[in-house]
Order: sequence, then structure tokens, then C-alpha cells
Amino acid sequence: GCSRLSRIEFPEHLQKLGIGVFSDCISLKKVKIPASLTSIPKNAFNNGRKLNSLEFAPNSKLTFIGPNAFSECATLTEVVFPASLEEIDDRAFYKCKKLSCISFPGGDLRVIGKQAFYFCGMDSLQLPDSLEVLDESAFFKCCNLTSVVIPPNVRYLGKWIFHGCNRLQYLEIRHDPEFIGEWIINKAATIRCYKGSKVDRYCQQSGFKVEYFS
Repeated sequence: GCSRLSRIEFPEHLQKLGIGVFSDCISLKKVKIPASLTSIPKNAFNNGRKLNSLEFAPNSKLTFIGPNAFSECATLTEVVFPASLEEIDDRAFYKCKKLSCISFPGGDLRVIGKQAFYFCGMDSLQLPDSLEVLDESAFFKCCNLTSVVIPPNVRYLGKWIFHGCNRLQYLEIRHDPEFIGEWIINKAATIRCYKGSKVDRYCQQSGFKVEYFS
């Protein structure tokens, strides 16, 4: 709640941040996470309304971004996640409405939690092949998305993951996840899959439009 705090410089050997440490710092504009930090805790930068720059130091050791860590950072536009990242927890970037570009250059991310990118502004999305879990409403109401490809190692697709994405035209799933929740897309969108697959049966049961790979 330090309402006039606009800039932070972290020491390069920082080991830990506390829960909610910079929550409601509504004037904070830039954050650079040092390479030594392995996790960002719950509510760490929640409601940073003017936060427009989030950087991770080269050779980052970060593995975990906690729940609501950057939720409602409404002016954040771009995030390039470190290669070491393994999990983005629930609502981590909830309602970051101007977040138009996210990039996953590494191969360790396994989990994207519930409502992690709820109501964000990205118009394209390239998920990493390492991903295993896309939890409930992960990209709910990301209204600028037009097409998404689900990586081959995803075993869990929670309900409503792309529901409310009104411009989404295609969701491509070339394998059979272990679990697929209800209403993962709007009825206007089409799921591309293989004929006779588990995904195909899901589409038939749910009444979704489907296109088949040859």
C-alpha cells in the first residue's frame, strides 16, 4: 500500500519475497526480478495499476509464480517468462487487461493454474511443449485470441479454459488428454482433432463444431 512508490531495485542475491510484499503499490511502474529469486509469492505485486514493465534477469532461477502475484496489473503489456519457470499459479495475471504478449522461451513450464490469465489481452498464444496442465478458466475471456494449439504433453484441460474468448475460431488438439472439462470453448469456435479420437467424442457429446485432420 505504498501508494507513491514508483521504482524498486532488488539486490542481486535476493532469496525471498514475503506474501503481499508490494501489494497495492499503485504507482509502481517497473520491476526486474533478480536471477537468484526462485519464487514470487502470493499477492506480491497485486493491484500494481501502473506496472508496465516486468523483466526477469538473465539466467533466472525462478520456478514458481504464486497466486494473484500480478493480478489486476492493468497496464502491463508484455511478459517474457524465464526458461526455468515450472508453474504459474491461480489468478497470477488475473485481469491484466492490456497484457497483449506473453512468451515462453523455455521448456520447463508444466502448470498454468486456474484463471491465471483471465481477461487478458493477448491476440496470439504459443504454449510450450512441456505444458501438462491447463487448469480451469486459465484463459477465460481473452477476447483477442483467434486460434490456439494445445501442446502434445497436456494431459489435463480444465473446464472453461477458453470459454468467453469471443473471437476464438479454432482450437487445435492433436492428441487425447486424460481429462477434458466442460465448455472449454464457446459454441461459435471449432475444435480441430482426429476423427474417432477421444477429443472427437468429446466434441460430439458437447455439441461443438469439429474439423478433422487428414
